[in-house]
Amino acid sequence: MANIDPKLLSKLNSADEKASIQAIITLVRPQDDLGEETTMHNKLANDLVIQTENITHEKPRLVRNLPKLGVLLIEGNAKFLQKLIENEQVSSATISEY
Repeated sequence: MANIDPKLLSKLNSADEKASIQAIITLVRPQDDLGEETTMHNKLANDLVIQTENITHEKPRLVRNLPKLGVLLIEGNAKFLQKLIENEQVSSATISEY
């Protein structure tokens, strides 16, 4: 189970359908050669966003991938973010004001 910030959960639960929420998502680090880590993170991040889009039929407003940190900065609606943080590849998530 991922470590999810209670402030993010509260925001997701109270947001209206069209509200845009900003989150910082940390992904599980790939267990591969160090040289391949960035490539594997990019694939994982891309697959995770596409999978969540397909499930929710929603698209995030903004996705910034920071592969060397293992982090995604995402802005989207509550439905999209809720489904995203339920994925087993998410290590932690918090609300952001970026």
